[in-house]
Amino acid sequence: MASHDGSGTHLRFAKFPKQAAKECFKVANACFCTRQRHRAFACIPKQMHSSRRHQNSNRKKEIMDTAKAALKRLRDGNRRFVADVRNPDNASSHARRSEIAAGQEPFAIILGCSDSRVPAELVFDQGLGDLFVIRVAGNIVAPSQVGSVEFAADRYRTKLVVVLGHSQCGAILATLDELKRPSENQSRNLKSIVDRIRPSIETLMETELKHDHDALVHQSVRANIRASVNHLRHGSEILENLIQNEGLLVVGAEYSLETGEVEFFDGLPADIQD
Repeated sequence: MASHDGSGTHLRFAKFPKQAAKECFKVANACFCTRQRHRAFACIPKQMHSSRRHQNSNRKKEIMDTAKAALKRLRDGNRRFVADVRNPDNASSHARRSEIAAGQEPFAIILGCSDSRVPAELVFDQGLGDLFVIRVAGNIVAPSQVGSVEFAADRYRTKLVVVLGHSQCGAILATLDELKRPSENQSRNLKSIVDRIRPSIETLMETELKHDHDALVHQSVRANIRASVNHLRHGSEILENLIQNEGLLVVGAEYSLETGEVEFFDGLPADIQD
């Protein structure tokens, strides 16, 4: 299989199966001279390294395809919701409850607002066990929300996270009111929410938007969504690792109370546009 010319520096392989690779490494480790070791390792074909890179590339593509498939599933579900057509497979049933009683495999994580008009399962026409939903006023990101996303993404290997805000968000309106007319007796708990939202929208108050209330509210809603998305992408080592190495996709979207449509506008892959 392998031949050695006596100098300890040259190896030939008619073929290069795994056994030959092992022999190559043994010879390399036996070499006393650094130059000889380099020559021994040089016998490893470039095809082996190329194959590994190809496998890694394929794996990343498969993972990204999983995130894209999850995103498509949400978008298709929202189209059904807007059209007032419900998927009968998503109806709650005894069989489905029994099926997921032992465990769950949510295909998407939704961090949304607590507003009673924006229930994620209905807005995306999904059923029991399909979505891991975290709801908090203003879809803000605090440690407990980050931890919840980490838990689902790591435990259930879910590849898609959606920060879902909505038009006319009460938490946004409360923050704008506070910026315009600061109150002296605001609840400290409500203040903690306002303080999370404030940094992303207070700069908008210094622009021409301050003269157009509707436009200001709309842009504030989106700025707050972007801030939450950015926090999830860069405020957690666990999530950063999953994004870089496991294909986790974090996107931002806005639900329209008026039309029922969800517009995905932040973090979409280049080949997917809303």
